[in-house]
Amino acid sequence: MAKRVTGNSLWKDFSADILRKSNQILHDIAELNLPPVKPNWADLTDAGPGVGVSNYEVRFRDTELARVHGSDYRVRVHRSRGDSGQNEAERTNSAIGDSVVDGCTIDWNFYKSFNDLTDREVVEMTPNDF
Repeated sequence: MAKRVTGNSLWKDFSADILRKSNQILHDIAELNLPPVKPNWADLTDAGPGVGVSNYEVRFRDTELARVHGSDYRVRVHRSRGDSGQNEAERTNSAIGDSVVDGCTIDWNFYKSFNDLTDREVVEMTPNDF
């Protein structure tokens, strides 16, 4: 009599195999004796709408991020309200605005859907062809 195979037993076999292979990878990495990574973290903020929280909440959030990232050194630069031009998002938006000097939008959609197909070829398409 053949053994009855259920989805649950298949999943159990699959997850056990994944777990075994993952542990082998972690073991191989551990054998490399790599130095521990202690990233430095820099928060560059302006006085935008999301900054109006108490100092306790800021310190608590910074502590959470330090523990998540394992960082041992944090720098928090909080610029004044009138200095938002130094903010990374503001600088990026400004650079995009500077690249579009004629005031129009950037033309990005060069090829329309089914660009090189006839109407008949589009109608006859199967889901796999699509």
